[in-house]
Amino acid sequence: MNPAPADAIEIFLQPGEFYFGEEKTRIRTLLGSCVAITLWHPRLRIGGMAHYMLPRRPNRSKDQPLDGATPRKSC
Repeated sequence: MNPAPADAIEIFLQPGEFYFGEEKTRIRTLLGSCVAITLWHPRLRIGGMAHYMLPRRPNRSKDQPLDGATPRKSC
């Protein structure tokens, strides 16, 4: 990882958050069972990250369909 410029904005994403910014931004997160998606546009020099929480299915029996309707509280 390259060091961030001295004037870079530091962003730390929690589960369920997203951020998009210009090139002098460093976006970080910590993943467990969650998923992070990052995007970067090299010509415009903008990018972002989304920290997605995966669904949780408490007390789901084998005959119940998988619907993803109950969000997790944390990763």
